[in-house]
Amino acid sequence: MGPGFSQVFVVGMDLDPSKGRFYEQGGDAVPSRLDGDYEDYILPCFERMAQRVVNPNFRVYNLSLESRLPSSVVPKLNLDQLDTLLASS
Repeated sequence: MGPGFSQVFVVGMDLDPSKGRFYEQGGDAVPSRLDGDYEDYILPCFERMAQRVVNPNFRVYNLSLESRLPSSVVPKLNLDQLDTLLASS
């Protein structure tokens, strides 16, 4: 394979608006649009990525086990699974 990378590990993608954003506090917090955008935009985009971009030579993994995004779209890995995967690469 040419230059670049073959695996992407996404961290912090819980997609849960009730948890807030770590970088916003109090009155500076902007209301989340996750609930309104999830079904119409977010999920379909990740489904399209899973169908058209992910392949045996390019994988995407979600390290957020509590993520709203289903494992069938972006597989979830715990830290032990991540260690095993990286050790075998």
